[in-house]
Amino acid sequence: PDCIECFDYNKIVSDIKEAGVAVSKVEVLDFNSGKGKELLEKTGLQKLPLIVFSKGLSAYPAVSQDWSFGPKLNDGSFVFSEKAPYFDLKSGEMKGLVGIVYLTDLNCTECYDPRNFHKPILENAFGMKFYSERTIDANSEAGMAFIKKYSITALPTVLLSKDAFEYPAFVKSWNSAGTIEADGVFVFRDFNAFGGKFKTTG
Repeated sequence: PDCIECFDYNKIVSDIKEAGVAVSKVEVLDFNSGKGKELLEKTGLQKLPLIVFSKGLSAYPAVSQDWSFGPKLNDGSFVFSEKAPYFDLKSGEMKGLVGIVYLTDLNCTECYDPRNFHKPILENAFGMKFYSERTIDANSEAGMAFIKKYSITALPTVLLSKDAFEYPAFVKSWNSAGTIEADGVFVFRDFNAFGGKFKTTG
């Protein structure tokens, strides 16, 4: 209950209802309670929040047939757990909070604004949440270090920390948008896809 950064489980239940599923009862359990501990043991998971839908969900094949949000249990119930950000009980750490760097060139007054372009897409399309946001000028020492380290050839761009791996749909879509570097950092490179103005670094 203290995890204010965790994904909103109430919204997931609302989405399920909007999909036509009749939800007769919602019970919220603290993971430290007796029932909470039983549920964690039953699912075998150490991720919070998690949502368990009863086997009645199978009556809605449009929702349940290709269930990919977590495991199906032996009693027929469906577990929703594949969403970030979440709290990992095993490590005691938050997972899925992403650091983002907006690498800009202050000399390019006509260039697109990476914050206004990328951030709404990452938040609205993928539900991504951030623990850190930095805007760095390409002409600064830190900016030049990024350009050299990741062989960046055009600006502005964005760099995302490896925590973005916690968003599978995003990772899948990134193949056409940029690269994933050896250290796990995501670098946006597909400048011709959206028509925004940019400049080359060479």
